[in-house]
Amino acid sequence: MNSKDYLTSNYIAHLNTVHGITKEMHDQKMKEQQVTQQPQIDTMFRKIISDNPQRKIRLDQKFIGILVKDHQPLSIREDEGFLEFIYELDPLYQLPSEKRILELLTNGYNNTKDILFKLNEAILAIKYVPYPHTGEAIAEEIMSILNEWKLTDKNTCTAHILQLVIGKGFLPAKVLIARAKRLMLFFTSPKQTEKLLEIQKNMNQAISENLQENDHYLRVIADMKTRWNSSYLAWKRLIVIKDIINIMITALCIDSDKQAKKGGKRLKDINLTEDEWNAISELIPILEPFANATELLGGSQYATVS
Repeated sequence: MNSKDYLTSNYIAHLNTVHGITKEMHDQKMKEQQVTQQPQIDTMFRKIISDNPQRKIRLDQKFIGILVKDHQPLSIREDEGFLEFIYELDPLYQLPSEKRILELLTNGYNNTKDILFKLNEAILAIKYVPYPHTGEAIAEEIMSILNEWKLTDKNTCTAHILQLVIGKGFLPAKVLIARAKRLMLFFTSPKQTEKLLEIQKNMNQAISENLQENDHYLRVIADMKTRWNSSYLAWKRLIVIKDIINIMITALCIDSDKQAKKGGKRLKDINLTEDEWNAISELIPILEPFANATELLGGSQYATVS
């Protein structure tokens, strides 16, 4: 027996005699420590994995995939069996809150809608319309195409119906509308349009050389029955250039050119009264929601269900 074995034997004898600890008791204690230590290592390892932010994000995305692909309700996150299954997979994983789920669903939709959905346009027909090209002849051809494709009984365009409602609402103001159109008609002449732009240029130079509108001068917008929102846009522009129109009246009336004076007198006669200007100012905010709705419903790059 070497010295090392001798010392070990004496140490074991000492534990047995003095402390009442046998070799069998020592071996059993060591086994118990190994058993208790092993789950702690596993738990710590699983906790490190569960606390990984990237893994949490991936698991949340997979859960969102269950909701979307399998058409599961949000309440699945409260189902007892589902929670037991998640706990068995990873006791430390916490399902996202309902608020977080809605955020992830919204983000997922916004990130994929442009990829999954693409609106396309199709030409239904190309037809030769013989002379004369009257409105009745063109309408007849259009109706023929609609009948051929069985589109006559389909839902009508919401934006178009909205414009019809606006048109009927204008009936009590037909005199005002006619007066405003007459004023706009004056500026269809290139000569008068140039005069309007010239006055704006002179005004900008007199006020400041750095005005944002220095390179963008305003013209009158025509009010056309066949163009949606045209009355709203035309009246809104008139209000903006009201003062410029008044300056133009004065400038034309004192001009040495007889034709210019004649134009100034005519513009003064057809210019709106102060009450009419006030009426238009009051109508613009009323028409604005209709204009916004028409623009939204008339979009061609997205579905409007109209």
